[in-house]
Amino acid sequence: MKRPNKNKNVLLVMLVGSVLGLVYPIFADDLSTPLPLINGLSIGMAAGFLLGMIEEYVLTPKKRGLAFPWLVGTKTILYAFLFCFLIVGIKGFNESIYYNQPFFSYLRNVVFMDFVVYGDFKIILVYSMVMAGLIIFTKYMSRKLGQEIIYNFITGRYHSPMEEERIFMFVDIKSSTSIAEKLGAFRYYRLLNDFFFDIAASVLEGEGSIYRYVGDQVTITWKLGNKVENARCIRTYLGIKASLSALRERYFDRYQFVPAFRVSLHCGAVVHGEIGDVKSQIVFHGEPLYETARIEKICGELDLPILISGTLKNKMEIPGLTNFEAVEKPQRQADDLSFDLFTVREKEM
Repeated sequence: MKRPNKNKNVLLVMLVGSVLGLVYPIFADDLSTPLPLINGLSIGMAAGFLLGMIEEYVLTPKKRGLAFPWLVGTKTILYAFLFCFLIVGIKGFNESIYYNQPFFSYLRNVVFMDFVVYGDFKIILVYSMVMAGLIIFTKYMSRKLGQEIIYNFITGRYHSPMEEERIFMFVDIKSSTSIAEKLGAFRYYRLLNDFFFDIAASVLEGEGSIYRYVGDQVTITWKLGNKVENARCIRTYLGIKASLSALRERYFDRYQFVPAFRVSLHCGAVVHGEIGDVKSQIVFHGEPLYETARIEKICGELDLPILISGTLKNKMEIPGLTNFEAVEKPQRQADDLSFDLFTVREKEM
């Protein structure tokens, strides 16, 4: 399944690049002719598109062999090389058309050569690299801290607590205690890291936000929307299932087994706000989180791959290749839960 956010991210970076491309000539150039603005806009747009495409489709997070300093160094060399050709090529092309001269002849022009050797070429290159670095760093930190976290901190959206209707999904590895005893601390850590890393693409495809990791469990959340939007959590579950199935051989080679997981889902109103000073976090508080934890325990007791509350089931339109199937609540939990429970079955083709 293709991640829908990728194209949006490329367009967003291209838009930011276009704006930054216009900023430089406004403050640095004589605007007696439209050339500086044309050059700035076209270089910024092309650089943004190139940066977005490379970050989203070439140097993707799945290519995680390099540590952060080496990754930064590699990207710096790559983008410096590409931006050199981009600036020279686009500026030369625009100005050759403006002055009605052949492209390659204009590149050998004394004025243009003076721009490259003694003029603003180096300044424009440094400006482009700094702006590219800020975009990449912001994107990197947004991924590490969680989707929308940086934006929410900067805007102060959750400085004062607010109530929101949200969906919560708990995803945890089955039999994690026995697995940890079998693998040992370091190999178990590697397993968790592989598992969380491998399911991240499905979370992003489903437009979910990773809220927190606790032990072998990851909590994913969505804003409650219409019935079609709410079904994204089921599609995320199916995506995780498909991703791990495709990686069976790799897991077996590394750990001699393929990890199984279970999913618990519920929704409701929670208080969402920023807490703490030295280490601030944006956190959720509310009954839906506790009830999702109870659903998780029942899911384990019944040994089901997925368990969903009737509250959420009634607020979604299930994907076409799946069915809801009612689950009988354990007797000791029947009086405590105010909603029915359902599992999800994939239809046989």
